[in-house]
Amino acid sequence: MQTTSGTGIGNVHIRKGEMKLYRYEGYRKVDIKNPIEYLVHRETKYRYVIYHGYTKFLERKEKFIGKAGKKRFAYPTKKEAMINYIARKRSQIEHCTNMINLAETGLFNVGKSVKTALCSEERDISLLLN
Repeated sequence: MQTTSGTGIGNVHIRKGEMKLYRYEGYRKVDIKNPIEYLVHRETKYRYVIYHGYTKFLERKEKFIGKAGKKRFAYPTKKEAMINYIARKRSQIEHCTNMINLAETGLFNVGKSVKTALCSEERDISLLLN
């Protein structure tokens, strides 16, 4: 592993592109054998730095990824990346299920309110007619 002392920003080491981080993405179909690979551009004591996207001036954006912790953007192994992908999808399912339940409750409550309002309006009209 070749590392050289850094760029004057504390304890920074530059790697020669040998380390990769992995992330699985996809909504309809996920390629299990080929995750997205990010080359580590730089490494500090607590973080990896990768390039992810571009700014509006077409400069590369750096993304900082912690070395420890459960929630990370990318992972050092494909297995960890897949575990994270599954956890993200389960979380999305739970969130969507909760939103559906809220929408159904809202519709049920509106239905009860409309029935109550119609009944009271009918009573008011019948009183006016009598």
